[in-house]
Amino acid sequence: MRRLPLWHIAAVLGVLWVGAALRWAHIGALPPGLYRDEAFYGLDALRLLEGDLSVYFVANNGREALFIYALAPSVAALGRTPEALRWVAAWFGVLTLAAVYAAGRAMFSPRVGLLAAAVTALTFWHVALSRVAFRAITLPLLVCLTLAAWFLTARARHAQQRYRWASLAGGAFGLTFYTYAAAPFLALLMLPLVARRACRDWRLGVAFALTALAVLLPFGIWLLRHGAAFLSRPAQVSIFSAEPGSAWWVALGENALRVLGMFFVAGDAIWRHNLPGRPVFDPALALAFVLGIGEALRRRSAASVAALGWLLVFLVPTLISADAPHFLRAIGALPAACLLAALGLDGLRRMIAVSLLKRGFSASLAAAAGSGAAVLALAFGGVSTAQAYFGDYVHRPLTAHWLEFHEVALGRAINSALEQQQRVLLDRRLVSESPTLRFIAPAMDFVGDMGAYFAFPVRAERGVLLVEPNYDWTALRDVLPSPAQLSVTLGPMAQNDRDPQPRRAFIAVAFEPLKKAEPQWRFGNSIELIEASVAPSADEQYAVTLAWRALRPVTEALGVFVHVLHNGQLLAQADSAPGQGYLPTYFWRPGDVIRDTLTVRVPRERAPLVIAVGMYRYADLRRLSVFTPQGAPHGDSVIIPLR
Repeated sequence: MRRLPLWHIAAVLGVLWVGAALRWAHIGALPPGLYRDEAFYGLDALRLLEGDLSVYFVANNGREALFIYALAPSVAALGRTPEALRWVAAWFGVLTLAAVYAAGRAMFSPRVGLLAAAVTALTFWHVALSRVAFRAITLPLLVCLTLAAWFLTARARHAQQRYRWASLAGGAFGLTFYTYAAAPFLALLMLPLVARRACRDWRLGVAFALTALAVLLPFGIWLLRHGAAFLSRPAQVSIFSAEPGSAWWVALGENALRVLGMFFVAGDAIWRHNLPGRPVFDPALALAFVLGIGEALRRRSAASVAALGWLLVFLVPTLISADAPHFLRAIGALPAACLLAALGLDGLRRMIAVSLLKRGFSASLAAAAGSGAAVLALAFGGVSTAQAYFGDYVHRPLTAHWLEFHEVALGRAINSALEQQQRVLLDRRLVSESPTLRFIAPAMDFVGDMGAYFAFPVRAERGVLLVEPNYDWTALRDVLPSPAQLSVTLGPMAQNDRDPQPRRAFIAVAFEPLKKAEPQWRFGNSIELIEASVAPSADEQYAVTLAWRALRPVTEALGVFVHVLHNGQLLAQADSAPGQGYLPTYFWRPGDVIRDTLTVRVPRERAPLVIAVGMYRYADLRRLSVFTPQGAPHGDSVIIPLR
């Protein structure tokens, strides 16, 4: 092979740098969460570190082993964190860019390889799946390496080099079966390619086959024993497994239209894989993709036919399954689509250059104009992807919901409390065999089952009760020490694909020993206000902190109001049941202190301001009478001075 110019090497390094920046920036934090499939990989990596050297992990519908083996060192080094898992996926994403370059260069030319790597680096589909820890991200890398090595057999000058490349291609082909369920479709592409070359030199076919079989042997032995486990997940999602009497051919036709439209019209609708509905390519690269298909059909070379076959073969998994188009199942087609788009960009560059030459422009100017058009198309795609991903997708609430951020938040709440040597009590309904919680919170391995709740090993006077607030949890009140000071911190919202509306994922009820405090005011006959303060919390916002104490059981539901007054006029208010709505007064026990904070927004230029606090009955909205500690009447509210 001839030496590459320095500008080309610099361009390749630049593409890798841009691709790495898009995949590494804020990895682990963006997108927020850790989906249960990612967590299962992490749990498998922990089992691997304990000595479970499987070639296939059967939990959660089964998972091929390559990604899990790659995760193990990262989990050992970085711990049980989203970063430990997603860094590995991001590295696979960056390595895939280099492999796409190698495949494009081996199949066509260094320029096409460079353009293919750039298209892949800037395509939302690949960026998004490089930033979550799904094993599917390993498949494009191995497919590209297989095609690159195989086509290098035709470029090698010496027989020994050809056999070496054929052996490497066979090894990479064998490794694909350890990546993702769609890997066997690579055989539909490689067998004709290998057979065609083997007709000219049978030793190339033997070299490919021997290394492929050697790499595949452990998996093959496992498959002979557990074939049903391997096929169970494909069978679940196949359109051929639909209800008896269902017209699978109708579903196939509908899927074909959706899969065709995913490149230009509407892509994957699943939030974990894509900004729902966003097509694979923006308009500029979609045009290049169409031009590339035309260019491949025009050339009719072995490489062009292989590129088209590559695309079609790996679209089959999503074509014959539910939820088409499904970017995870079709991920093997991603490099082929980017390679065809690169062919289109190269053809566009050439057409512009030839057109300008015919009009009398200099060769250098014509070449610069053609290359500039390709660069502009790539720049448009890159800006579109960066804005859509970092400016939109990662900030959408449904992205966090579908990636189960609330499970990560719950695990971190457990870890934080235990690190502070606090006691942790966990509502059983929050667990539900959550793999994310089990991965994030190592103490889940040692939790004690107490029936309605779980208790962690730490015993302390301070602690937290983590509760599922969407059900009646008042029975858990008895697990709290009594009397105690209680306060509530709200967990994040959650919404899975079956929830019609978002819901509060959990609340944290913190408890700690009581401190001696004298009452400032008494409300009715049962409640004392022992602390009240107001402080600015943010721009034009005030945080009103209140501490209530129950003198005796409260049998009615009471609300708290905070009014902001200016010259007697109501400017703003906040109303809530105590504990941010989650510690109703009928929950209180004699002696308990309930700390609460309500926030009100007030324009600061309206000073002087007065803060009035009171309580009222939900049944009739009548306010409770207020008394001094000595029992003297004081109206129906109290004034809290501003700091």
